[in-house]
Amino acid sequence: MQNILVTGGAGYIGSHMVLALLDAGLNNITVLDDLSTGVQRAIPTGVNFIEGNVGNVRLISEILTEQNIDTIFHFAGSISVPESIEKPTKYFTNNTNNTTVLARTAAQYGEKYDKDVRFIFSSTAAVYGPSEIPVQETHKLEPASPYGESKLRAEVNLFILAKNHPHFKLGILRYFNVVGADALGRAGLWGKGESLMQFANDVAVGKAEKLKIYGTDYPTPDGTAVRDFIHVNDLVGAHVNLARKMEDVPKGSGEKFLLNVGYGEGHSVRQVAAAYTKALGEDLKTEDAPRRNGDLGSVIADITQLKAKLNWRPAYAGNLEGMVKTGLIWAQKMAKKERPS
Repeated sequence: MQNILVTGGAGYIGSHMVLALLDAGLNNITVLDDLSTGVQRAIPTGVNFIEGNVGNVRLISEILTEQNIDTIFHFAGSISVPESIEKPTKYFTNNTNNTTVLARTAAQYGEKYDKDVRFIFSSTAAVYGPSEIPVQETHKLEPASPYGESKLRAEVNLFILAKNHPHFKLGILRYFNVVGADALGRAGLWGKGESLMQFANDVAVGKAEKLKIYGTDYPTPDGTAVRDFIHVNDLVGAHVNLARKMEDVPKGSGEKFLLNVGYGEGHSVRQVAAAYTKALGEDLKTEDAPRRNGDLGSVIADITQLKAKLNWRPAYAGNLEGMVKTGLIWAQKMAKKERPS
């Protein structure tokens, strides 16, 4: 892993990925981002930045060749479940079509120059159907939203490419719910978002009055949705470990990786609100609201395969308040900068 391309590297998870690579001593990094949701200031000084879209074949070919890329971390995409219901075409374009274009171009590049290209794809637990127990990678695939469906279709196309292009080394990580910010305060949520953490942060720093809790009648202990929340630092750490693991895959073995990334434990939305209250030292105001289309009651990861295949040692497992606190500190820092002097 010498020359690395990070798509979506100006966004939330992508910017943390760049920091994790730099922390690991990997300096030959190129970030490709169209800045539709990311911000250029998220990219550390000295990192090569190119503004553009991952669906641009000519641009991708130039980057791969000129930068001699051997590893691609693909984060660029659209991630809002509610928006995907309103604008499904956008999601199938950004998440399915553009991912396929990027991967196909990378596979052809590897074939042309007789070199292995590692491709690690940012997928999602939204590909799964509902489950009362932690979901394994073999769980029924039943997306409840165009977002989940767009990611699943991308996965299918990636597996086809990997089967037919031996130089194309594939790793897919299905994320559960990512929270928090860089522990050293170098990155966090940039710009606007539609995650539970973003909404809670907005309330915590006075940008919103109340945190809406969508759905209070789910078959869960307190009636609110339960999710497997994972700290962003632990998530990107899993990516580094996977890339290292993929370097050791023997040529011609055909081995591919498909792994859940979470902690294997769930917390409800009300528990997240309580963690914010504790971190703030005052109540985080909430408001009950109807369920949203596309949301499931409970989604928790079975991470047996993750632990078996990667030497992954998460720092924040079991520490919901610690995860929330890092994100809150970042939000407070950003809010302070935004206030007029």
